[in-house]
Amino acid sequence: MMIQVIVEHFLSEQGSAYFDEWVTDVRERASNYGGFVSTKRAKVMNASEKTIILLEWETGEALSTWRGSADHKEILKLLHPFQVKGSNVQFLEW
Repeated sequence: MMIQVIVEHFLSEQGSAYFDEWVTDVRERASNYGGFVSTKRAKVMNASEKTIILLEWETGEALSTWRGSADHKEILKLLHPFQVKGSNVQFLEW
C-alpha cells in the first residue's frame, strides 16, 4: 500500500518564487520520519498562483505521525504568509 497526498496551494508571486525552497525544506524534515517516501512539486501551467506538492508515504499511520508533528506545523507556518487563499488536500491510497 502507498499513500499519496496532493496539496494544492494558492500563493502570491513571492510565495510561488519561495515554493521550491519550501518543498526542499518539507523533504528534509519529512525524511526524518519513518515511512516517508518522496515529495514532488508541480506547477499548474495556466494558473500561476496555484502550486502543488505531492507527498508519498508507505502507510496511513506514517502520514498521521507526520501530520501530527511539530515539524509539520512549523512548515505550514512558513508558507502561510504567502497564501492568497486556503489549500486543497486529497489523500489517495494505492
